[in-house]
Amino acid sequence: MDIDYIKDILFDLINESNDLDISKIDANDKEGSFQITLADGSCFLVRCEKA
Repeated sequence: MDIDYIKDILFDLINESNDLDISKIDANDKEGSFQITLADGSCFLVRCEKA
């Protein structure tokens, strides 16, 4: 399984979540990361790396 497949699945899971009040998702393919901004202004970075 390759990293791009995992990133796609994670993006879909985050994007389709009904429990998070997401206002924006910025994907950075070069760094393998997603910056997730919630409606309350909280911001989180999810980074994918192959171990």
